[in-house]
Amino acid sequence: MHPFKGKRVLIVLHADGIGGAENQSLLYGSYLMEKHACKITVWNFLNGSPDLKSRVADNGFSYKEIFYPGSKNGLKQKIKLTLLRIKLIIKNPDIILPYTIVPNVFMNIVSAKLNDKVITTWNQRDEGIIDFEYDKKLLENSLANSRLIISNSAGGIDFLDQLGADRSRCHLVPNGIPEKFFNDPERSPVASRHDRYDHVCCMIANLHSNKDHHTLIKAWKYVTEHFSGKEENCILILAGGMNKTTSKIRELISEHSLQDSVRLDGFVRDIPQLIRNVDIVIHCAPSEGTSNSILEAMAGGKALVATNIQSIANTVHESNLEFLYNNGDTKELSVKIIRLLESPDIAAKIGADNYHKARIAYSLNSYFTSMDTVISEASRKLQPTG
Repeated sequence: MHPFKGKRVLIVLHADGIGGAENQSLLYGSYLMEKHACKITVWNFLNGSPDLKSRVADNGFSYKEIFYPGSKNGLKQKIKLTLLRIKLIIKNPDIILPYTIVPNVFMNIVSAKLNDKVITTWNQRDEGIIDFEYDKKLLENSLANSRLIISNSAGGIDFLDQLGADRSRCHLVPNGIPEKFFNDPERSPVASRHDRYDHVCCMIANLHSNKDHHTLIKAWKYVTEHFSGKEENCILILAGGMNKTTSKIRELISEHSLQDSVRLDGFVRDIPQLIRNVDIVIHCAPSEGTSNSILEAMAGGKALVATNIQSIANTVHESNLEFLYNNGDTKELSVKIIRLLESPDIAAKIGADNYHKARIAYSLNSYFTSMDTVISEASRKLQPTG
């Protein structure tokens, strides 16, 4: 019998919407339910959006929003950790899959004293952002207690190593892309154009500070000025869930008089269709793991202008490397966007290269198999010998 057969799996999120980490957690949960008949429960430390709740329900998972476990008051923090541990004991899961920093820290802390047969993973989804505002000893203790650390990028493992993680417990498992995202650019070129626009770009990322939409908007001002001189119109589509940073982004768009050339589409359900109908994809995050947005663009056969960070450079095809820009460099970003938009043959070649690399290296089946392997190995190590 497979070691996962019928296991109780607890996915723990800290999310008001669906981002890359949440998407990967739900994909893997769905696989565990279908392949291994696992019983999947999702805990969320925040109030989930209707889209998130709907996605969880569609997958057939149980869903519960529980109290937020962090506090800057030492006594309250201890009480919250105790209450969370009690909830966990009552729930009695076999496998705990927290995603993103807050669930990683708190679930690895409270599960440390549970039954030794419980598998708790640490899932690192970026290569350097720690927005953990509480006692840093919790972070250190959590990493020290983590029996199994999974990162979707080599940069993420390097980062955790700097924080004191046991590197022997770290495993690289890149994200996987569902089949619906793959669109061979040689067989299916851009399906339709957006009315009135000669150049169409998009960035797919929830609108929060870690994605650096601000640098892109400032660079887009240069892009529009360049093409307006040639009497060509551009549109930048920002696709992603909106939150408290959205008002600042709107203000910046207005400040640069870009209301007619930047469109905020919010959460977009049909991302493959969006990608098919743009010329290039842009991604400006200063820290990423194996970004879903990057992989989705590659699977859609698109060239990317993106931040020159280790995880992105390792992910895209080598022909795309010259269009990675230094983080925060507005002028360089605009120049690379303009050059790629003015070179459709180069963009098409890079897009085809990205597509073929995504096909080989980032299949959903590879992601599932790798996750199964590392978790099963950790499970075997916890079994009593003799």
